Amino acid sequence: MEGRNRTQQRRGRPVAHERFAFIGGRLALDFANTLGGLRGGTTRELVTTYADLVVWGEQAGTITPDEALRLVRTAQLDPTAAMLVLERAKRLREAIYALVVAQMRGDTPRSADLATLNRELAQALAHRRVTTGATGVAWTWVWRVEGVTGGESRATIALDAVLWPIVVAAADLLTMEDQPMLRQCASDACSWLYLDTTRNHSRRWCDMKGCGNKAKVRRYRQRQAE
Repeated sequence: MEGRNRTQQRRGRPVAHERFAFIGGRLALDFANTLGGLRGGTTRELVTTYADLVVWGEQAGTITPDEALRLVRTAQLDPTAAMLVLERAKRLREAIYALVVAQMRGDTPRSADLATLNRELAQALAHRRVTTGATGVAWTWVWRVEGVTGGESRATIALDAVLWPIVVAAADLLTMEDQPMLRQCASDACSWLYLDTTRNHSRRWCDMKGCGNKAKVRRYRQRQAE
């Protein structure tokens, strides 16, 4: 399923349609849900370009509109590097999905998935700092990196910065002492993940307006046909 489809103007520039849905309850789950449909069956890729990845980060609130604009501009200067980051993002997404599902089922996680997570985590943590600000001591990110662009040495924004909050959030989720109620949509056409925060832990669908309503319609038609 896809999120709302509307065009907005932010700071005088058009922003892509908000096709992403944020129903997971955790950043890492929402990122895993950027592949629509059913894994192992028919899927829909929602992040087809690096710009899509940046749009997702902006809509998720992990990067600001200004940072998003700078990332897109940097990607335009080095499209090959941007494509490599996109490929890393998809590998990270599938590793997060597999690790969460293994956690849900009580299975031993695959070493390859842990290796993917840890590889990205090491790169992310290398850019994390503790600083002071108006709200006191807090975590922050060092976005600028030294590189060569157009034959000149200059500081640019790291293209993989959009992945850093995601991988840290995934590591935090998977290592929580009190594990939350992780669930997967019960639809036979959807494999989205979410936290079940209902009082009796009875949530079955990623979204009642989407998969939930489709299931209701299907059951109604089945009863009518009997």
